[in-house]
Amino acid sequence: MCLQYGVIVGWADDIPSVRPTVRHVGRLGVGALEALGISGNVGALVRTAAVFGVGGIVLLDAEVDVYDRRLIRASRGHLFSLPVVRATTDVFLTFCGQHDLTLLVTNPHASCPVDALAGFQSRLAIAFGNEKEGYSRALLEASTSGLSTRTGCVRA
Repeated sequence: MCLQYGVIVGWADDIPSVRPTVRHVGRLGVGALEALGISGNVGALVRTAAVFGVGGIVLLDAEVDVYDRRLIRASRGHLFSLPVVRATTDVFLTFCGQHDLTLLVTNPHASCPVDALAGFQSRLAIAFGNEKEGYSRALLEASTSGLSTRTGCVRA
């Protein structure tokens, strides 16, 4: 996998017949999913990223199989229309620094609401942490801000 010049180039190492995927990182930048372990969760985030026009998804230190049937089903097929690549957290952080991506980590206690995203002038990288333990200390220290994931009061 190579991340350079505002372009994501990824190879599926486990499936040699897959051609490299190249796509420009758009204004919304990329979504980073660190160490997610549940395929359905990855698929749901891929689907959401595709709807919002994110340039690609980077799986950081992930063990999930991107071709798992549950991931494909949860993504509603968007897995095939959006570049999904693997990288280590260190490689991803280097990429963000080299290409002026503003890194935001999701956090239910953060002060920056989701609707404030429209006010950012730079390209964004939004990182989601693992289902059980959240994101790593490295992502937290490298982030510019936390992005609130608080949903408020929901009544059924």
